[in-house]
Amino acid sequence: MKGEIKLDFIKSDTTGGHLCVSCKILDRDYILLIDTGASHTVFDSNLPASLFAEKNKESFSIEGFSEVSGATESATIKEIVFGKLYLKNLHVKLIDLSHINHVIGSNLPYPLAGMLGGDFLSIHKAKIDYSRNKIKLHL
Repeated sequence: MKGEIKLDFIKSDTTGGHLCVSCKILDRDYILLIDTGASHTVFDSNLPASLFAEKNKESFSIEGFSEVSGATESATIKEIVFGKLYLKNLHVKLIDLSHINHVIGSNLPYPLAGMLGGDFLSIHKAKIDYSRNKIKLHL
């Protein structure tokens, strides 16, 4: 399935701003930042456990918005919906995103769930169209 998703730009006094998309997980609205410099897609480890189908312990390092390394968890999200597009069994890394929520959380219309990183953007052949505020994905 191929389609476009509306991009939003969240302004921040301290960081300038960030591209993001809205999504639904278990009928709850969330925001995902687009982080083209991050190696992995990460979700906030502080989200309700009910959002994740399974969790696994693993060790990894992440480069991008914030550098994280060490033992943490990965998880699977059964289904995530972007407008009219949906994706099943999204595998993500879990890290504490409290520091990011602290900086930009008050500017977001919904809670921050995580960041779509290079792994997701590459696999789904993402094309960002800045002039139209859209991201094209192959899900």
